[in-house]
Amino acid sequence: MKKWFKNNIVLLALMLVGVIAVAVIIVGRCVAETEGRSYDIVLDYADLEKMADQSDEDIDYWLSFFHDAGITKVALHEINARKLADRMDGKVYLSSTSDLMSRYGWETALPDQVAEWVLSTGDKRDALIIFNDSDLYRFVKEGFETRKSEDLVMNSLLEDGTGYIWLHGEGKADGMTWATLPIGLEDAVADNIVSHGFVLIPRTVVVKNTNSKAFGDAVMAEFRKYESPYLLDGGLSILGFEDNPEAVDSLIRYLEETGGTYCLIERTLQSKNLEVKGMEELVPKSGYNAVRAFTMWTYIQNSFAKYNYSGPEEIVNALYHAVAERNCRIVYLKMILEPESETDYITDPVHYDTLIGGLNSHMSSLGYTYGTVKPIEPYEPSIFLRILVGIGAVAAAVLLLSVLFTIPFGWKIALCAAGSVAVAAAFFIAPNTSKLVLSNGAGIAYPSLAAVLLCRFFSEKGADLKEKVWPTILRGVLASLVAMGLCFIGALSSAAALSDTGFLLEMDIYRGVKFMQLVPLALFVIAYLIIFYWEKKYGRVCGENRDIRREERKSVRAKLGDTMTRTVSIRDVVVTIGIVLLLAILGGVGVYYIQRTGNTQNVSTFELIFRNFLEKVLVVRPRTKELLFGWPCVLLFVWSVRRRLPVLPFVFGACAVVGAFVSVVNTFLHIRTPIVLSMVRITSGYAIGLAIGVVFVLVADLIYRQITKRRARKING
Repeated sequence: MKKWFKNNIVLLALMLVGVIAVAVIIVGRCVAETEGRSYDIVLDYADLEKMADQSDEDIDYWLSFFHDAGITKVALHEINARKLADRMDGKVYLSSTSDLMSRYGWETALPDQVAEWVLSTGDKRDALIIFNDSDLYRFVKEGFETRKSEDLVMNSLLEDGTGYIWLHGEGKADGMTWATLPIGLEDAVADNIVSHGFVLIPRTVVVKNTNSKAFGDAVMAEFRKYESPYLLDGGLSILGFEDNPEAVDSLIRYLEETGGTYCLIERTLQSKNLEVKGMEELVPKSGYNAVRAFTMWTYIQNSFAKYNYSGPEEIVNALYHAVAERNCRIVYLKMILEPESETDYITDPVHYDTLIGGLNSHMSSLGYTYGTVKPIEPYEPSIFLRILVGIGAVAAAVLLLSVLFTIPFGWKIALCAAGSVAVAAAFFIAPNTSKLVLSNGAGIAYPSLAAVLLCRFFSEKGADLKEKVWPTILRGVLASLVAMGLCFIGALSSAAALSDTGFLLEMDIYRGVKFMQLVPLALFVIAYLIIFYWEKKYGRVCGENRDIRREERKSVRAKLGDTMTRTVSIRDVVVTIGIVLLLAILGGVGVYYIQRTGNTQNVSTFELIFRNFLEKVLVVRPRTKELLFGWPCVLLFVWSVRRRLPVLPFVFGACAVVGAFVSVVNTFLHIRTPIVLSMVRITSGYAIGLAIGVVFVLVADLIYRQITKRRARKING
């Protein structure tokens, strides 16, 4: 061992430099994440209103209820003409020219001037809005006048208490599309929300081909008076983006003047954010004045009494995961729907108390505080530190090769030097691409090194059929510690490469997960074949002492003698029912965990119940495949090698690489997840996995000894 360290001292020193650089980056990121450990809940008024209509209580009761439950903010959407027509039946009517002209006597029912408007263009998608309320007419008219672009031709008339607004689009949007343009907040509703003690969060929806500069300026002018801490707009582009080159600067000024923060809304698939044109320019230019928000999609609202729960506990779990694991620090709270329904709401206040109280309890256990959320301070590790991380990864890759093959000292230095120069040049030529390459490279090099070292050490250690089971288990635990340390370094190196604020907000995402899973597995297969098969036949590849090593191996085999061959042969293992069952179980578990991605949609109900159980018992749930599959297989690998079993070491080793080594790195590649949370997750998974692995080894060794005893009795007559 001393000789090995001496021969690789330069590589180990460079790896240490990389580890130090990683530590500096990770500490800086942890500080930034710790300063932002808060979350907030924003209540959706539209959904609340629908639920209240189905309940025995009015909207004022429910506003008071949620205020008493601790909610301090309510989001109210701007209204548009179409929604007014739906809500104000008898006061507002909206019709397209096509529908209007299909009615008998339509011309005589309208003032001559209005009929002329309808006939003037021949466009059947023009819109006509009729008001039996003059106040509503003035509200809608003012909204269109302040927000429309030159592409909208609008005529209006108020006659004998009846109002008429005609809309014709000359651009890409027709009159009926313009009728969906948000025209303002309903003052009576907004005042009622504020009177209940809430902070009002105004919301608007950007309609395609109507998002003019006038629209953006008018919306921001109206929103200013509420001094909302968040900007939660919706649609395909930021406010005023379509015809205004200065839209980004205008929105940044608005955020600065109001003290607001831009909200990035997570997509339905729980990855990245909804795409909004202009967002990728706005957020960096604003100094990353942004936070992620999670909205309760319908499938979340439908999760009442799911997975053996009696209430909204699974909804609480979904919200908790969004905040704690995906950095969505604003929860956009909608009401609970009956399972498999999109219209029927749960109206019992007890369940909403359970939902809010459960989320607050979960978050407080992790040290989060409830209140208005502020963006984390922008964080950008220096290129110099990233280059050092890259040099450490290069050294790990060269060390991997030297463990697998015998490489002269000079070649090691030359490879390290070439790799280090390449890393430095790459970061100056293409820094953004280099971040991803470095993350992939470090995430492959370190777990692959762990896998190859595992093969090398236990191949040279050899078999010992007489060794008791507990010393074998101890060897497995020590091997797992070394592997865990290397994988942990690789995980932190990968995370350090991508620890920019853009990745934390998931504006940028990690690519290459599948590639990182396959390469370490492929390298393990190659290493196993070389070390356990090729070298047994031909000696150490490129080794200077090939003949000596070959003779040593022959001597070991001679000492083991015929007894070993008779006791444990390939034929005996294959036909033994106990081993076959063990292989079948492990193979089935392996296929299941390797093939699936881990998203909730691809996970069985049983596992989700098991996950929820772990979350109740532990602070953070470890990854299931690590504790049930990956780390136990490390111990089983060591045990099967020491027992000189054929095939099984290969199976267990491959399972360990995928289920543990690669999984540790992948845990940290959920970049949005706080580093400390990932550390707790892999540590608990490792500890529980070892305990389960010990049980697996004891059971496997019991089966093995029973088989060998029975076989020996047959041979001895």
